[in-house]
Amino acid sequence: MNWVIEYFTDDPLKPLYLLGGAGGIMYWYDRFINRIRLRVHLISEEYDIKKYPYMKVASRFEVENIGSEKTSLIPTVGFKGYSYEYGDNSEPLNVPEDVRALEPFQPKTITLTTKTKSNYPFLFYRAFKFRLNRGFAKTIRIRKEDKVVLNIFQYYVELLMFLLRRRYGKKVSPGYRKRGRSV
Repeated sequence: MNWVIEYFTDDPLKPLYLLGGAGGIMYWYDRFINRIRLRVHLISEEYDIKKYPYMKVASRFEVENIGSEKTSLIPTVGFKGYSYEYGDNSEPLNVPEDVRALEPFQPKTITLTTKTKSNYPFLFYRAFKFRLNRGFAKTIRIRKEDKVVLNIFQYYVELLMFLLRRRYGKKVSPGYRKRGRSV
């Protein structure tokens, strides 16, 4: 173990040699800063009942490529939602062809429409996953009541509490008394 310490104490710049020198560090720093990423904001959601039990849902998003290179969206956006009574709902949403290409730092408004079950307005927690041809995917997680975008930790903690309440919560009937008998 002492030979490792002596190796670096003889010449303190040896870690730079391992990383490619000062130019190598700047290269990897530049790659990290200019990586392809997305910024996504939910603008609105509209529901229209078409034919029972289906409805048309139109979700509008503002999508922006905040990387230094052009990229494009994959034609489908993954969707997953959870409701108290109806369980979970997952389905892909289609992205229109004319708005798939994303230039750097130019926001685009995308409207995703789908014909889905009529339980969509009752989905308390929703997650939309936008995937790119080049770059990392961006998942936007939303709580229904106030349309707040949650980070990954908040989303899964609240979702876990929600699912546990749905599974093990007691349903109280209107005739329930303190002794546990119903009338």
